[in-house]
Order: sequence, then C-alpha cells, then structure tokens
Amino acid sequence: MAQLPESLVNPIRKVWSQGRPFLSYWMHFNDPFVAEMLARCGFDGGVADMQHGLIDETQSLGLLRAMQGVPSHAPLVRVPSNDAALIGKMLDSGYAGIICPMINSKAEAEQFVAACYYPPNGLRSWGPTRAVVQHGVSLKDWHASLQPESEMTRPITWGMVETSEGVKNLDEILSVPLLDGILIGPMDLSLAMGEPCKGSAGTETAKAIDSIAAACRSAKKRIGIYCANADAAGKFVDAKFDFVVCAHDKVCLTTMATKAVEACRAKIGEAAKAGPDSLTSY
Repeated sequence: MAQLPESLVNPIRKVWSQGRPFLSYWMHFNDPFVAEMLARCGFDGGVADMQHGLIDETQSLGLLRAMQGVPSHAPLVRVPSNDAALIGKMLDSGYAGIICPMINSKAEAEQFVAACYYPPNGLRSWGPTRAVVQHGVSLKDWHASLQPESEMTRPITWGMVETSEGVKNLDEILSVPLLDGILIGPMDLSLAMGEPCKGSAGTETAKAIDSIAAACRSAKKRIGIYCANADAAGKFVDAKFDFVVCAHDKVCLTTMATKAVEACRAKIGEAAKAGPDSLTSY
C-alpha cells in the first residue's frame, strides 16, 4: 500500500502508537472561543457533545475549526443518536472520530460502524466536502485513508455502552469489526445499575466498569471513559484506559468561579451561596 500523506494520520491513533492514553476535554458550550482556549491547555483533543451539550450541527463546525487550529489536536464529536446521515456529515466536516451513544446490541454497533465507512466496508455516502480541503489531499488518498488496512488514518469509532442491555450484549458488540472500542458513560450506566447520579463512584457501577474494561481488553478493543474532572479521572489513567475525558467545560468554569467567590467571601466573614452540585460535579 502506498504511503499516505502525513496530514491524514489520525492524531488519536498517533497518541496510542506512542503507548500513552489520549486525554480529552468535553464541551457543552457552543462557543468556538471556549474550544480554542481548551485546545491550548495541553489536552490531546476534545469532544463536542451534540447529545447533551448546547451544540447544533452548524455550531459543531465552528468548534471543529477552533480545535483544528492547534496542530495534532484531535477533534471528536458525540452525535445525538445512531443517525447515519449525521454521522457521515460530521466525518465529511473533518472530525477525527465519532462517539455514538446508547449502543445496546451487535446490530446497533454494526449500523454505527457502517455509517463511518464507504462500501464495501460500510454504507457511508461519498462526499468528504471539507475533510479533503482541510487535510489538503486528493480524493484517491482520502478514500485510501479510510480502508480497514489503513490503521493509522481511519476514523475512530467509539460505541457507548451505558445500559443493562448493552452490558448484557457486550461480547457481541465487541465482535463487530472496525468498532475501535467502548466509551463508558458512567452517569447513564449508574442509572442502569440502580445507583442514580453516583456515576463511577457507585459500587455496582464500578464493578460494571471493571467488567466492561476487561471484556474490551480480552477482545483487543480500546476502552475509554468520561469523567468530569481530574479527581474522578485519575484512577482510570492509572488503570491504563486508552481514552480518558478528564475535564468538562462547564465544570471547569463553575468550579473555579465557586472557589474564587468562596475565598473572597471568607475574607469578609461571609458564607458563599453555593449553587447546585451539578455545577461543579457533572
């Protein structure tokens, strides 16, 4: 196979080739300036959350451009659902990877992967509108970069297992070719485990996370997890997860703002009026 242009190397795969975890932030804000600032904080990349964030299709392009302003910075997007048309559009725009929520069966995982690849490996429609311009490559090289054998250049496909059904069907989900791995959503998983709002701190949820991680490693798939802050993320870095979200734009902002006002009010002998814990923990 001919050597492909360096610009087509997926930054996420490059990090993994160096034997280290990919450290990411998570975005709910739709302002490209926030993405620009976070992209310059030392992360390997970031995730634009279209499922629960305040980000629509048009705004996702602004965030993508902002993240791509930093060399070797990898932009990913969590789509709202397993929608082939939207998944293809995000890849055509230039996102390096797709996170698909609520993968509960092998059939759903196959549907997701098919949306990311051109025939005969999938069902994705041809039209890499911005991606070929952004990478500065020919259509032929672009097509070659998405072939299964192009290990360093093809897009990242993360399926999220976050329900009891998904956990039950995990081995079948992991058998799907070209599914790179499982990204765990601890909050939804904790709901499924009967421990609402506990996330990875829940006893049964923690057991489920360990079980998912073991299954991924056995199947030679990647394992990732969302965490709102470094305190929660540290143990998964220690556990050698491949992809760890360790910061959330909303949590970063509100945590630092809360600390600032608490410190100043303490100087004048007043108690700060704390907001809901959702501002600084999720």
